[in-house]
This record gives sequence, C-alpha cells and structure tokens, in this order.
Amino acid sequence: NEGTQMSVFARKGYDLYITPKEDAQAFASMRTLFDNFLKQFLTDYYEEKLEVAVDVHSDLSKDKKRLFDDIEDLNEDIEDNTKEIKKLTKENEEKEKEILTSLEKLIDNEYYLNADFSLQNVAKKIKTNTTYLSHVVNKNYGKSFSEYSKELKMDYVIRKMMENKTFRMYSTQAIAESVGYKSAVSFTRSFKKRAGVTPAQFLKSIDS
Repeated sequence: NEGTQMSVFARKGYDLYITPKEDAQAFASMRTLFDNFLKQFLTDYYEEKLEVAVDVHSDLSKDKKRLFDDIEDLNEDIEDNTKEIKKLTKENEEKEKEILTSLEKLIDNEYYLNADFSLQNVAKKIKTNTTYLSHVVNKNYGKSFSEYSKELKMDYVIRKMMENKTFRMYSTQAIAESVGYKSAVSFTRSFKKRAGVTPAQFLKSIDS
C-alpha cells in the first residue's frame, strides 16, 4: 500500500534509481509518491511557518502597542513634571524676591551695624531659614552671608571716615563697636581686607 511504499521510498528512495524506460509504471508510481510527499511536506512546513509568523506578528503588534502606551504615559509624566517644575520655579523666584526685599529693607535701616546681625538672627527676622537666606545672598551678591555682612560694615566705616570729621576722631575700638565688633583686632583685620590698609593708615591718608 501507499504507506508501505512511502516507507520504502523514505529509506531507499535516494538509492533506488528507476527510469521510465526500465519500468514506466514503477517510475510513474514513484513520481506520484514523491510529488504527494513534497506537497504534503511543503504544505505542512509552510503552514507551520505561517502560524509562527502570525504568532510573531501578533506578539510584535502587542509589544508595539505596549511601547506606544508606555511612550504616551512617559510623555504625560514629562509634561506633568515640567508643569510642576515651572510652578515650583516660579514660587521659588517669588520667595527669593520676598527675602531679598526684606533683607534690603534691613540694610536700608542699617540693621547690619548691630552686633546681632548674623545669619541666624536675620533669617529669623525675615521669616525664612538660614539655608535659604544663605542661598539668596550667594546668588544675588556672589558671596557668603558673613562676607556680605563684613563688607557692609566696612563700607559704612569707610564712608563715615571720609564724610564725618567727628567720626575720624574716634578710637579704633570705638569705631569697631559702632559697627557691631567687640574686638578692635578683629575689626582691623576685616577693615584691612576690604580697604587694603589699616584704619589708622586710612585716616592718615585722608588727613594728609
């Protein structure tokens, strides 16, 4: 039967060579058997490949959809975060302006001449924290609060020395205390750093 012939062909088909002249019937049978085998084999083979391709396409489509969904979610997150950053940036800028305005008012009132003109006390006075106040001073004046405070005091002394004869008659200790310093030595050091000379040398240059 065909099943037996197929088995024989599968085992011996490549070894058995039959021409139409030798045995036309056998040749025709073998050819038919071979054609049927190829048709069935190729049909099954490509059906299987097609199923695999369909499955792969389906999986890719699902992955593509998931990818697009993820990208859409990511874009929404980026948009939300961008809005939140802009909002926080605006709030920070407004807060910085408030702190700077409050600080400038203290400066205009010459509060920096007081001995308690420190980062902690000023922050408390303008209702902020030391970290934020230090950040605002550094951002707007390019220096630490301590440096800024010393410069304010020294610029005041220099201005007074140049404008006020009575002020020039004060002792170094008295001048130091007038801008919140307890030590004349510490004051002299800060003054020299700002003016390039000691208070005495500066006064001498004015009188000469």
